[in-house]
Amino acid sequence: YANGERKELLAVAGARLWQPRYSPSGHIVFRRTPTSSGIWGLPFSLQTLSVTGEPFLVEAEAAEPCPASDGTLAFRHGGESGQYQLAWVDRSGRMLAPISDVGGRIGQPAISPDGKRVAAAVEEGDNLDVWVFDLDRGTRTRLTFDPGSDVRPTWTPDGSTVVYLNTARSAIMSRAADGTGVEQFQCRGYVPAMSPDGRFVVFEEDGVDTKSDILMRPFPVDTSIAAVSVVASMSSETSPVVSPDGQHVAYTSDESGRWEVYLARFPSGEGKWQVSTSGGTWPAWNRRGTRLYYQFNNMLYEVDVDARSGLSLGRPHTLFRADSLGINLNPTSNFDVADGDRFVVNHSAGDEKGRQMLRIRVVQNWFEEFKENQASARKD
Repeated sequence: YANGERKELLAVAGARLWQPRYSPSGHIVFRRTPTSSGIWGLPFSLQTLSVTGEPFLVEAEAAEPCPASDGTLAFRHGGESGQYQLAWVDRSGRMLAPISDVGGRIGQPAISPDGKRVAAAVEEGDNLDVWVFDLDRGTRTRLTFDPGSDVRPTWTPDGSTVVYLNTARSAIMSRAADGTGVEQFQCRGYVPAMSPDGRFVVFEEDGVDTKSDILMRPFPVDTSIAAVSVVASMSSETSPVVSPDGQHVAYTSDESGRWEVYLARFPSGEGKWQVSTSGGTWPAWNRRGTRLYYQFNNMLYEVDVDARSGLSLGRPHTLFRADSLGINLNPTSNFDVADGDRFVVNHSAGDEKGRQMLRIRVVQNWFEEFKENQASARKD
């Protein structure tokens, strides 16, 4: 509202509702994850600013809805399907060695500071949990058992603790990396990252008057102390990752009208340098802080970073096209980098015909097929 008040339109236990967009058909279309995932529609009146009906599924396993004024709806659809495994690949995307067994969905890998373990989100039943893979012993340890999906793991610098996102609570959680003890609630937020000295957790949070912003709190978190803003604007700032020297934070923003990777000083948030030039998401640093990597449209990119005197960025160049190599670089898979020569990725175990790639779909008059059902629901 104009007076700054907020009104909750819809909440679903155990689900995250995000990427909302208003459609002139009289709906808010939004993305729901991880339960009943896909694009949903919510009947909504602009005149009364109120919900006028029940939510309904528009397209399963779809994301990033973009409605147009003429009734057209564009969205991202699909993704890798079948069997997957974590694997090492080289700079050309060539598979070097598997890390996990072949199984269901697995992704969002995070390499431990000592390089001997990998934390990842692994599908167990209908939700995702965090597991830790021991690279030397070839074993794995399950860290989380919550019915709400646990995703986006990251490590404390000493390697003792894994910090992650619980989607059901929209909360940053943590647990000892060896599986001992119990999980600890840290704070509300999304997509955590740690500062290299281990003093702060940096994360994404929905703003009151803005979209998503990047904030930080001392770690472990004392929620009686207010979070400190790092990067905030009227646009969305997401997926922060702090440089190994602690001087800069890389993040993704849609301020240009599409997702791009940027750098700002840490922790002040001062300055802004655009890293990607034609789209970019999910940045990651090499261990020396001399290169940034990011993904976009199934491509992995590399940018040289020189922060010795001021800040100098090289021209982005492509390392490999992921989908042609059976590598999944999509918003739920991602990658991590051990050094400039090896990456941990989600690798499809099937052949090319068994993989369903990400596609953009455009549907004209998207609401036509739902009209009859909506009319029947109103009569009932």
